[in-house]
Amino acid sequence: MALPLILLIDETGDCKKGKSTDYVKRQYIGNVGKKENGIVAVTAYG
Repeated sequence: MALPLILLIDETGDCKKGKSTDYVKRQYIGNVGKKENGIVAVTAYG
């Protein structure tokens, strides 16, 4: 009997000041609730 697989997807956004970090763009950051300069990372766990 196989165990069920549970897939968790986590999208995390962080505000960043300036533009020296790679991939910093003006985009919607969920934990701030508006568009800001920031970076978003998506991680999947299984």
